[in-house]
Amino acid sequence: MPSQSPNEFVITSSVRTEIVRRVSEQSTPTDVLLSELTASDSAVYDALSTLSERGLLTEGDSGWELTAHGSLVQTASLRGSPRRTSSRQPRRSGRLIGSM
Repeated sequence: MPSQSPNEFVITSSVRTEIVRRVSEQSTPTDVLLSELTASDSAVYDALSTLSERGLLTEGDSGWELTAHGSLVQTASLRGSPRRTSSRQPRRSGRLIGSM
């Protein structure tokens, strides 16, 4: 069993993070990922393999796609990324530190 949560697994690698980000936008073939990512080919292949093994990606007819689980992880892992368009701010409790 993996020692990291799926979210940690994605965000602890810039290659995995970028693959999940790109694939979340549209189905992406391997050759496009290889040509557009700055990582080595072996790093891209390794990331695709491990993301697939963990059930986060699947390879369809038009390229790599997020699974339902991958979509959930993408939403949680990449929250606050520069491409996020939501202006929603986190809620604050309003309690002062030390007051009870």
